Parts: sequence; C-alpha cells; structure tokens
Amino acid sequence: MDSGGADYRRYRRIYFPDELAISGLVAEVDTHKEHQVKVLNLSEGGLFFTLAREEAGSFREKGSVLFIGLRGPDPFTFSQILNMEIKWVCDNEIMENIGFGCEFVDPPSGFVKQIRDLVAGFPMYTG
Repeated sequence: MDSGGADYRRYRRIYFPDELAISGLVAEVDTHKEHQVKVLNLSEGGLFFTLAREEAGSFREKGSVLFIGLRGPDPFTFSQILNMEIKWVCDNEIMENIGFGCEFVDPPSGFVKQIRDLVAGFPMYTG
C-alpha cells in the first residue's frame, strides 16, 4: 500500500530539524483549550505536529483543530487562526508522543502566500 510519501505530496514543505525548534499553538475546537505542540513540517497545505500522549485525548483522525500560530526564530513566528482537519494520525503505543498530519481548511490567500514564500526561502530543509 502506498503511504503517500514525499514523491506524491501536493506542496513543497519545510522539514524542521531539531536544532530549529519550531513550536506551534493549536486549540480544541469545542473547548478552545490550547496545546503547545512541536511542528515537524509545514507547507501551504498544512502541517504535521506532535503532542504528548496524555494531552492528545480529544484529537482524532478526521476531526478538527484550530491553528493559532507558530513560534520559533524569525521568520517562523506568526499568528493566524485557522481551522485544520486532522487527515491522519501517527500513534504507536511505544512512543511518548502522537503525530497529527493536518490540512488547513480554506486558508486566506495572504497566509498561503506567506507559507509558500517561507518554503521557497529555505530550500535546504524542503522536500
């Protein structure tokens, strides 16, 4: 079965190495409870983040989550509230964290351009 790897991705993305330390802020749609997450990659279409297992209780595949913003070195610090759909979940019981692949839902064109420009500006981390 094809896992939809990098060869089949719709958008180029930035893969953040550990030394870049990009965190994100997401919130539960119903309660607006905020969670700080580790962002592993970002594209104009969405992002992949990890969250400690004990904090991930309400996040489910095909569920919704609010994206609030990114925190990291410039230019990776910005705020933008967007809806995201959780497209897939990476959950292995031996891991401390659960990973969530999310797609931005109807992002504004200015945000899409901002992310596209970020990806274009960091070719050493893209795929």
